[in-house]
Amino acid sequence: MVGIDVPFDEYVTGKFAFHHKAGMHTKAIYLNPNSYEILDPADFGLERTINIAHRLTGYNAVGRRAQELGLQFGKDDLREVTKRIKAMADAGPLSMDQLDQILRGYVVA
Repeated sequence: MVGIDVPFDEYVTGKFAFHHKAGMHTKAIYLNPNSYEILDPADFGLERTINIAHRLTGYNAVGRRAQELGLQFGKDDLREVTKRIKAMADAGPLSMDQLDQILRGYVVA
């Protein structure tokens, strides 16, 4: 309204205000969104996003995605596939489709 651009990384007002990606951070959001969000994204017509196809992801977020896909991993396998995802994401951006392929491929392998 006043012609001032909001910085993209402004934690309350920027477009990434309800976007999460770091391992412990996402675990906390899954357990209790109020741990990192004092405001409800729905109050602003927004949705929370969690980027797990990222080099900062943690095994809890990867495990949650695996469950959403109907996949089961033991703790050691989950840690191993998480390492693989982090290494691949370190080399370049991953899409959710690519992440899902890695998860599905790991179960078959």
